[in-house]
Amino acid sequence: MACRFTPRGPLCVAVSLAQRPISVQIRTGTTLPMMCTAQGRLFLAGMSRRDRLQWATAQGESPEALAALEPVLARMRTEGHALNQGDNEPDIAAVSVPIKGAGRSALTLSVFGTLSRFDPGFIQRAQAVLKAAAAELVAEIAS
Repeated sequence: MACRFTPRGPLCVAVSLAQRPISVQIRTGTTLPMMCTAQGRLFLAGMSRRDRLQWATAQGESPEALAALEPVLARMRTEGHALNQGDNEPDIAAVSVPIKGAGRSALTLSVFGTLSRFDPGFIQRAQAVLKAAAAELVAEIAS
């Protein structure tokens, strides 16, 4: 899935459906919550502290809730990816990476599915594949 920033939350702009008989899906045009999704947290992590506070005020989020999220956002900036393990929807997980352009997160790329499939090995593989895809997109845009 690819998401772009909106003040209400990440907007799904593209999705590739799994070729499995049973899978988790999301529709393009869906807006995800900002504070409890991997995609939203990446957008928050890419903002300055001042911009995050302005965003929280405008969206009616408490400064305390945002402050509690700061260690998670700092880790995401360091590691270059975000993980959601049932934080938004029970039993649904996601790994997401930012696609940066002009010094900010322009999009996020992610994989998502049932939480039971997101074991440590899968998470590591997903991070590597997503980071490689993000780097390819950035290089393609820059050329």
